[in-house]
Amino acid sequence: MTVKKHNVLKKVFSDISLFRIVYAVALFFTCFCHTEIIAHSIKYLMTIWGIVLIVRQYIRHGRFQKILYVTWLIAFIVAYLITCIIHIFDNLFLNLVLLCHVAVCFFILYGVHTETDKTDIYKEFYIIAHFILIATTLAMLVSFVTLPFGEQDFTFTGRSYRMVIYENRFTGVFVNPNLLAFYGVVAIVFAHILDKSDLYRYSGRKRIFSRKFLVIFSLINALGIFLSDSNGSLLLLCGYIIVNISYRLFCELKNVSLKKLIVVASCSLVVAVTLLGGLIGLRIFSNKAVSVALTAGNAVSQGKAIDPIKDPSPSEKSVDEKMSVVTFAHENDNLDSGRIKLLQKAVVVFANYPIFGVGKENIVLYGSRLMEHGFKYSDLHNGYLTILVGNGLVGFVIFLGFAMTFGKHLFKSVFLETGDLKNSPFICLFSFLCAYCVYALIEKTILLEHSYMIAMFWYFVGYTCCYMKKYDHTAETFHFRTLFRQSDNATACDVAEKSGSA
Repeated sequence: MTVKKHNVLKKVFSDISLFRIVYAVALFFTCFCHTEIIAHSIKYLMTIWGIVLIVRQYIRHGRFQKILYVTWLIAFIVAYLITCIIHIFDNLFLNLVLLCHVAVCFFILYGVHTETDKTDIYKEFYIIAHFILIATTLAMLVSFVTLPFGEQDFTFTGRSYRMVIYENRFTGVFVNPNLLAFYGVVAIVFAHILDKSDLYRYSGRKRIFSRKFLVIFSLINALGIFLSDSNGSLLLLCGYIIVNISYRLFCELKNVSLKKLIVVASCSLVVAVTLLGGLIGLRIFSNKAVSVALTAGNAVSQGKAIDPIKDPSPSEKSVDEKMSVVTFAHENDNLDSGRIKLLQKAVVVFANYPIFGVGKENIVLYGSRLMEHGFKYSDLHNGYLTILVGNGLVGFVIFLGFAMTFGKHLFKSVFLETGDLKNSPFICLFSFLCAYCVYALIEKTILLEHSYMIAMFWYFVGYTCCYMKKYDHTAETFHFRTLFRQSDNATACDVAEKSGSA
C-alpha cells in the first residue's frame, strides 16, 4: 500500500501539465487582499517544484533540446548567473529566487509546446481559460458589491490594505487598481478565446458558456477596467482589439496593391483612434454614472444633500463630503505617473553598470548608493528598461535576440498560413502578445517580476508556440514587395504563401 501511494505521489508531482494549472491558480490569488500572503507562500513552494521538474524532465531527459530557440534562453540564464556572481554580496538569494522564476517561465510555461500529447495541451488551455474567466468575473462582481461601503482599511497578518477605493480609483478586493484592470483584460481575452470552436474540437471538451454569457462576462470585466481608471490596461485592451481587426482586414484583401494596402492601413489607424476615443468616452460615462449613483446613495444614507451632478471644488467640500464623493479618476494629474523620473534614474544606474547590470533585486540598493533619492521599488514600470538595468547590455541583447527570432517565426505562422483561422484561438493569442509588447513599455511586465502579470505573458507565449509549430512556415520567406504583383483572385495571405513556396 505504501509503495502504491508513493507511485501515485510520484506520478502527480511529475505531471508538468498539472503544475502549470496549479501554478496559474496560485499566482492568480496573489493579487487579492485576503489571499495574497498565503498565495505568495504557495507560489514559492511551487517554484521549488518547478525547478525539480526542470531538472528531472527537461535536463536529465534532454527535453530542453526540443524547446524552440532554447540557445537564447540558456544564454540569458547564464548571463543572469554571471550578474548574480558579480554582485554576490548584494541580495544574492533574492536574485537566485527570481532566476528560478525565469527558468520556470522559459522551460515549463514557454516549453509547453514540447508536450507530445497535443490533446492534453488543449485540455490544459481549456481548464486555465475557464478558471481565469470565471474567477476573475466573480472577483469583479464581489468588488462591485463592496462599492457602497467606500474606502475600507483592512489589515491581515500585519499588512495593511486599502480596499474598494484606493486614491479615488476602484480597487475592490484586489491589491491595487492596475492589477484589477489587468485581470479584467486577461478575462476578456479568454472570453474571446472560449468563443473559438477549434478549442473544443481539439480538446475534446464541451462548450460550457454560450456566446451570450461570454459577452456578459466581458462587459462585467470591462466595467471594472473603466472604474479602475487604468490607462495601461485600457491601452492593452485597445491594442488587442486593433490587432484582431487589422488582421481580419488584411486577410480579406483581394487583388492586393499598394493603394489598397495604404487604404487598409489608413482604415486601421482610423479604427484605432476611434476605438481608443470610444473606450475613453465609455470610461468617462461609466465612471460618472457610478459616481453619481454612489454619491446619491451616500448622501441619502448620511442624510445630507450632496449634489451628485455638480462636483464642488475641494475648498467647498466638507470632510464628510470628500469621503462620500468618488469620481474614479486619477488624483495624480501627472500623465506619466513618475515614469520619466524613473527613466532618468535608471540611466544613472545603467551608466555605472552597463555590461551585466546590477541584478533586478539590487535596483533599489544601487539606486540609493548612486543617488540621494533613489528608487522606492525594484521595478521601473517598463519591462524592457528593467531588463536593461537589471541584466545589462549582455542580458538585454540576448533577450532581444530571442524576442526577434520568436517574433519572426510568429509572423510567418500567422501571415503565411492560408487556412481559415477565424475559429482558432491562434489570432487571439497573437493579438494579445502584440498588444502586451506595447503595454510592457509602461508597466512592470515581460520577465523580471515573480507575478501573475508576467506569468500570464509566458503562458500565452507557450500556447502561441504550440500553434506556431502547427502552422510551421519557418522554411518559407515573406517578401512584402510581392504583395503588389498578384492576380485578382489572391488574398494577401495567399500571396505571402506563394512568395514563400517560390
